[in-house]
Amino acid sequence: MISSREFYSGSHRSVHFLVCDDDCEMDDFLGQIRSEKPSEFDKLYRLIQFHCDGDIRNEEKLKPVKEGLFELKSYQIRVFFFYHFKMRNVAVCTHGIVKKKDKLPPAEIEKALRLKHDFEEAQKGGKR
Repeated sequence: MISSREFYSGSHRSVHFLVCDDDCEMDDFLGQIRSEKPSEFDKLYRLIQFHCDGDIRNEEKLKPVKEGLFELKSYQIRVFFFYHFKMRNVAVCTHGIVKKKDKLPPAEIEKALRLKHDFEEAQKGGKR
């Protein structure tokens, strides 16, 4: 079963985390970042708050990846998300990575796109 749960809500939108079979990769990822890189966690959390309370116009912080998938960027940390197809004010985060090279790993993009597709199908009633 795939669903989402709210992580943070602001005046413009809310951020949800994807939950697959009671497992939330974003919880695990943020827990790891919080313990290994606390200052980077703080920056990412503030970026999420800012995204919920306004619009990020800086492509160094938020940019489209492909097919309705976006990345939220804080130094080497990347969080993949998409906007809920029924509620455009809801950003659904699939997972995060620590990027070590210049380009995003294609496997991570494909994973995020697959999760986006699975979520949308489940929301439409096609997959449970």
